[in-house]
Amino acid sequence: MYRLIESLETRRLMAVFTVTTTAPSDPGSLRWAILDANASIGPDQIEFAIGDGVQVIRPDALLGVIPVITEALVIDGAAPATFPTQQIQLSGELAGLTADGIRIGASDVSIRRLTISNFADDGIDIAPGTNISINGCNVGTDVTGTLDQGNGNNGVEIAGASVQIGGVNIGEGNLISGNNGNGIRATGGTVKIEGNLIGTAAGGMIALANTNDGVQFVDTVNSTIGGLSASARNIISGNGDDGIEVQGASAVGNAIQGNYIGLDLAGVAPVRNGSDGIEIEGASQTLIGGTTAAARNFISGNFSDGIEINKTTLLLGGNNNQILGNTIGLNINGAAVANFSNGVQAKAGDGNAIGNGTAAGTNTIAGNGLAGVFVLDANGISVRHNAIHDNGGLGIDLAVAAFPGVTLNDLGDADLGANGLQNFPVITSADPGSVTVTLDSTPNSTFIIDLYRGPAADLSGFGEGALSLHSGTLVTDASGFGTVTIPATGLSIGEFVSATATAANGSTSEFSAVFSATADTTAPSVVGSSFEFDQPTPAAPHQVKLALSENVSPTLTVSDLLLTNLTTSTVVPTAAIALTFDPVTAIGTFTFPGFSSGVLPDGNYRATLPAASVQDLAGNALANSFSFDFFVFAGDANHDRIVNINDFSILASRFNQPGTFSQGDFNYDGVVNISDFSTLASRFNQSLPAPRQLAAQSVSRPLPSFSATLIDDILG
Repeated sequence: MYRLIESLETRRLMAVFTVTTTAPSDPGSLRWAILDANASIGPDQIEFAIGDGVQVIRPDALLGVIPVITEALVIDGAAPATFPTQQIQLSGELAGLTADGIRIGASDVSIRRLTISNFADDGIDIAPGTNISINGCNVGTDVTGTLDQGNGNNGVEIAGASVQIGGVNIGEGNLISGNNGNGIRATGGTVKIEGNLIGTAAGGMIALANTNDGVQFVDTVNSTIGGLSASARNIISGNGDDGIEVQGASAVGNAIQGNYIGLDLAGVAPVRNGSDGIEIEGASQTLIGGTTAAARNFISGNFSDGIEINKTTLLLGGNNNQILGNTIGLNINGAAVANFSNGVQAKAGDGNAIGNGTAAGTNTIAGNGLAGVFVLDANGISVRHNAIHDNGGLGIDLAVAAFPGVTLNDLGDADLGANGLQNFPVITSADPGSVTVTLDSTPNSTFIIDLYRGPAADLSGFGEGALSLHSGTLVTDASGFGTVTIPATGLSIGEFVSATATAANGSTSEFSAVFSATADTTAPSVVGSSFEFDQPTPAAPHQVKLALSENVSPTLTVSDLLLTNLTTSTVVPTAAIALTFDPVTAIGTFTFPGFSSGVLPDGNYRATLPAASVQDLAGNALANSFSFDFFVFAGDANHDRIVNINDFSILASRFNQPGTFSQGDFNYDGVVNISDFSTLASRFNQSLPAPRQLAAQSVSRPLPSFSATLIDDILG
């Protein structure tokens, strides 16, 4: 029997077919309703009005199995007002040795509020199509969600379709558990899985295992598991193999976000998956987690690794996956719920990132049975800015022939293996102001040094990294040796410091040996100074640079620079000076925006930095006051304190060309032109005495009489 209602979506009369019997093939049966819907052009709906209580429909291999859905259709098992306790279960005991439960071969199909169990093959089988959804269903259990009545293969099998399983609204999530294959298996296509329980009983607190993986994606593209809201969270726990497996070299751009994987619905107790929490096998560009709190997965309590990254059996893929912002090995309260093996294991693949070097991408990898991060036969595995601590093995372990443990440095870093067996840094000093490290590695190369701190040292002596501290850049010389001092704001005396080195290809080292921070009693000093007057535009034309032995940025200000023009006996006002300080290089750069074009007036200058006013981060004052002299003399291209024919020759050779001061650009407008010639001509044969010669004033001589021919030559 059926009736007609108006569809708001299509503004047409939608046929509604009502199932009134549990018989497998009689009029009023589900089989007849699907056949009628297939024959009705356009979207239709099937409802149930059989009776109160559990109503079990048993398709029969002899009397008729459920037909394939070939038209747009909604099948909704919701209880009608006439039978408010009705629950619909499709049970496959009589359906035959190869039968599926629901078979979908069309687009715009939705299956809602059904229990689908005991079929020999898949509970729901979906052929290529779009706009297909599965909501409020139990697939593989009884109607209570507590008894294992698993389908013989997968709970949901998807072949190249666009499918939504679950949703973010109340009642849209499914329970997909107890199946003898995977809970959900998708080959190709784009799938969104939100708000489901996969591998647990109803309530999400105990296991009701799918025998294989909870979710298995094969060559899917841009599919998502979970989302960025609590209502999108899936509980994927208690499965016989992996919680989630994403496999295939064609699997690209999938995202796993906001889920509990290996934990119960409360995120507290383990409901262990039998192998890894997540396995990436050959897939690339997978995003696990993200840079917001909502994207964090809790991946804990699994019998093997929290996350494993590998290539396919054909040694393809497994590259450029990102693991960001997750908690791996702890529950939502921060208590250890160990993954029994490693937090993250990179067996193969290149260019995978565990953390992205920012606080937003920090993973917490703690409490795991073996290593925090274990790298085997992979390169370019970047491990940066994570909180790695209290694991059973090393924080980061670059395996040698699959054996765990500290890999000691070698001269020149010439060995090969996991992450190229990148040498780790050596910390030579650490105090609350700065940490100095050295590195022996690849010659003439640039490395990122990441510092970490924590209250305790690892038992191995090669620390983990509980809290990320600061980062710096180290460049090795031709022998492969380099050193850098990095600010250590936030480091306390007695805390333990460790460091990693990350090469240009992304390969991160193991953690260095730990170093206990001690009090800083060393006074800072000025270790270099310069006056830079030959800057190419658009840089500030005049710069006074002071290189300090350590970071003094909290106390160094423009008022600390006493800049005196000795020629005119005037002091450059503080308001005319600007300062930038790089805490990594400990170089302060003073510029002069208070003067026209940032150019100081002519004269001999003395720059003085008083000792008492400048302190390092530990409060140690500058060891001694520091002074150095320089001079400014427009027109003096070769900087020999006299404007003469030599400077004229330089200007003439660069006339009407771009240039710097030393090439004749005396007004710093970026080009050598007639204005610069006028400056030179007005000062020709004038000199600027050195400070010790100031008593004998500058000698002024008559200007030379330039011939018209020479002027024409200059002007071209």
